[in-house]
Amino acid sequence: MRLYPSIMIILFLIASAVTAQEKNVDRNFKVNPNQRVFINGISSIQVKIKGGDNNEGNIKINVKINSSDSRFANEYLQNFDVTYKTDGNDIIIDFIETPKQGKWSVLDIFKGDFKYSFSKLITGEIILPKGVNLIGDFKYSDISVSGFDQPLSLKGKGNHFSIKDCARVNDISNEYGDVTLINSGGRLNAELKISPITIDSFEGAVKVTTSGSSATISNINGKLGLNAYNTKAAISDISGDVSIYSEISDLTIKQVKGYLQIYDKTGKINVYDAGTFKLEGNKSDFSADRIASKDKIFFTTKGGTYRITNSSAPFYIDDDNSVYNLNEVTGPLFYSASNSRLTGKDLNGDWKSDTRFTEISIEGISAQKIEAAGRGKLFKGVLSGNPKKVEIKNQEADILLSLDSAIKTSLFMIANHGSLKSDFPVRVINEEGISKAAERINGGGAVISLETKDGNIKVIKH
Repeated sequence: MRLYPSIMIILFLIASAVTAQEKNVDRNFKVNPNQRVFINGISSIQVKIKGGDNNEGNIKINVKINSSDSRFANEYLQNFDVTYKTDGNDIIIDFIETPKQGKWSVLDIFKGDFKYSFSKLITGEIILPKGVNLIGDFKYSDISVSGFDQPLSLKGKGNHFSIKDCARVNDISNEYGDVTLINSGGRLNAELKISPITIDSFEGAVKVTTSGSSATISNINGKLGLNAYNTKAAISDISGDVSIYSEISDLTIKQVKGYLQIYDKTGKINVYDAGTFKLEGNKSDFSADRIASKDKIFFTTKGGTYRITNSSAPFYIDDDNSVYNLNEVTGPLFYSASNSRLTGKDLNGDWKSDTRFTEISIEGISAQKIEAAGRGKLFKGVLSGNPKKVEIKNQEADILLSLDSAIKTSLFMIANHGSLKSDFPVRVINEEGISKAAERINGGGAVISLETKDGNIKVIKH
């Protein structure tokens, strides 16, 4: 987003009805590799800073002034300069201008009164040895940096920072501007406020702290840390571990090869093609698709909606007051929840749950072992195949189980202060408020045990 430089150029063209004056600054000086070079800018400059092979610094800057106040224009040009000085191992480059900005105001444009018009356009380039340690401080400027091998740090406000082919980018801070970083490396720490950032092809660790903005981060050969508030971000192709803290944000995460950790509050998160990860969600809107891992994946959630599809991994879910939807998930699932709801379809893997006031509805589960203990809400399941062990207990709520008509099982049912119904032929015995049934179905097989207290049991065929 290069809004400020564009406005500056428009104002300059508007004011060009007044005679323009200009000045060129050309400086050459000796610079040794590994020296630190500080550049202190002024507002509204458009400068390219390049790394070169010679041990020499070169400054070429052009300034153009349009002002109806000719005396001020002359004064500005006389005082404008770009200086350099050596202080120990440091070289300091300063942009200098007169502090006075004339009597013109933006309101004059609308009044059609350019009596006190003023505009400036400062452009040019600075060439330094690529081995220097570069540190820049700018405001409301368009700064392009390329070709440096040693540590690079930029800070300021309202800047468009463009960085390319720099091997050791360390620190970037910017407010109300934007940052583009391409084909570079280092240990980046970026702190941004209302300043979009784009990072593509980076060798090394990246940490981004951003608020009220957007971030596009891709092709990182290293670790990534993102701290996002009210931010829309797209993250893809990360080779290392990823740690994300987000609040009121919209994140899309793809192709993370390392360990992914997400801590989210009231955000929207989409994860695709990831391996092992951990989620802590609070009132989140979360989706995960094509997750493949042999390691355990942990969800700790409180409020919100969570969807997992087309995935294969051991999932461990600890939840309170949320809604889960699982579709085409392979692998064991361990589910602990209260005041929640879970729906599942085409699940393939062992199941273990311990829930309170949580409704469970599963349309198709193929598992060797199913263990469920609940209270206060319906457990509804459609079982496929011939599981080796099924044990479902519920209190103050019903069990509704659908079994393959050809299943071979030994069915045991107990309802304490409830009823028993079955599409399979079973003999029900009622004793002092307790209904019991035990039957070998299709010749018998592994045990299916269903038990309720203050609830009903119904077994149907499919």
